[in-house]
Amino acid sequence: MNVDSEALNEIFRMQDFLGLIAMGMPDNEYEEQVEDILAALESVPREEATESRLVAIFEDVYRSGFNWPDEEMRRVRPDFAEIASKVVKYFG
Repeated sequence: MNVDSEALNEIFRMQDFLGLIAMGMPDNEYEEQVEDILAALESVPREEATESRLVAIFEDVYRSGFNWPDEEMRRVRPDFAEIASKVVKYFG
């Protein structure tokens, strides 16, 4: 998948699924997780970079980075799906 850090960061900033940017946090608030997501995407062949695969990668990154429980994953899954949809649409 041919998506770069700046573009993916922008999608996460625009989605602001945790409301961090809206609360006044810096624009780079999602940057660390985006870098982890990009690293995971490097090993995914283009034809396997589906929305559901991207959502699974997002969940893995956030679960491992923050030890989120299943309830939190269910809460943010629609946001992850929307982000994944945009990534596939623009970069897939």
